[in-house]
Amino acid sequence: MNRKCLFQSLLGIIVFGWIVLQSAGPAQAQEAQPQSQQQPVGQQAPAQPQVQQQVPPPPPPQAAQTLPPVNTAGKMRLFLTGALGFGFDHADVGVTTGGEEVKISGGGGAGIGFGLGFGLSTDFDLDFDLGGQVSTLSPPVTNADGSFARSYLLATIKRKIPTSESGQFKIGLGLGSYMNGKLDVDASHALGAHEIVQYDNALGFHVTGEFERFIGQTTSINLGAKMYFVKYKARSWTHNGIAQPVDNLPSNVKDFNGNGLDFMLGFNVYF
Repeated sequence: MNRKCLFQSLLGIIVFGWIVLQSAGPAQAQEAQPQSQQQPVGQQAPAQPQVQQQVPPPPPPQAAQTLPPVNTAGKMRLFLTGALGFGFDHADVGVTTGGEEVKISGGGGAGIGFGLGFGLSTDFDLDFDLGGQVSTLSPPVTNADGSFARSYLLATIKRKIPTSESGQFKIGLGLGSYMNGKLDVDASHALGAHEIVQYDNALGFHVTGEFERFIGQTTSINLGAKMYFVKYKARSWTHNGIAQPVDNLPSNVKDFNGNGLDFMLGFNVYF
């Protein structure tokens, strides 16, 4: 009995102690909480929050200003143009010692001209060209000379297509007077003849395409091409200085095909 009572008493003490500890835990925690909030001696109080002035963000960078496209409306233009091209047809004038045909064309060759242009509007220009061009024997030979020389006066209406503030495309269509055509082939050094054929003035038409780039406020250069269609009719013919009937000429010389394609480089001054 004593052991049983002792065991019951011990069990009661354990249960009681557990209950006391459970009830004392929250109390101690509540008591410890104020202590943790107390400011330790010698430690500065935390700084009070301050109002911070907000600086507005910098404005976004502005996009680069786009310049207006080139506009030559109402402006006059003086220009100088060089050309180099080839003809679409030719006439045979002899044979080399190697058996190769020597020929000459009524189109192409080297040429130079100058002119005056006017900006009719933002979309159209009107150009007038005056110049000359010479085609020579192909292939060149050492014992004969030959050339077909002519001059021209062209009027061209051009459609302008600006691409930037300093560049524009031009597409043109026009008529031309081709004058003073002269075919001169001298094979006298090769025991041949000296033939000269003079041609009437002829009317032809042409199409052009070019790109113009400004290199200064009033100056520009242009690069392009011109295709033209013209036929020359013989007016006179001399053989070693003696006049001959034109009807005795070969048909492709009597009606000389002057069609061709030229590549052009020009310099322009606006005012």
